[in-house]
Amino acid sequence: MRFRVLGPLTVLSQGREVPVGGNKLRVVLAGLLLRPGETVPVSRLVSWLWEEETDDPGRARATVHSYVNRLRRQLGPDEVIRTLPDGYRAEVDAGSLDLLRLRDLAESGRRAAAAGDL
Repeated sequence: MRFRVLGPLTVLSQGREVPVGGNKLRVVLAGLLLRPGETVPVSRLVSWLWEEETDDPGRARATVHSYVNRLRRQLGPDEVIRTLPDGYRAEVDAGSLDLLRLRDLAESGRRAAAAGDL
C-alpha cells in the first residue's frame, strides 16, 4: 500500500487508487500520515475534526475510534494504523509514504552537499 500526501491525499494498492470515503476519514488519515511514526493523541484528532469544542468529549472520542475502524476496513488487512493507549499512529516507511521519501532524499542531498558532492 502506498500513500501520497504531497498534493491531494491518495491511497494506492497494487497500482490502483483506493477510495477513502468521507472528508472526516480523510482528515484522520492525512493527520496520521503527516506525523508518521508519532502517536497522535485523540484530543488532537478531535480538534482537527471539529472546529468548535465538543460538549461531549466521550462521544467525540468514540466517533474518532469509529472513524479509525472505518479506515482500517477501507485500507485492508495491512496494519497501517496502530492503536495506542493515548492515541493512534501511522506505521509507514519511506517506500510507502511520499513524505518520508522526500525527507530521505532531502537528507541525502544535504549530506552530499556537506561532503562537497554537488
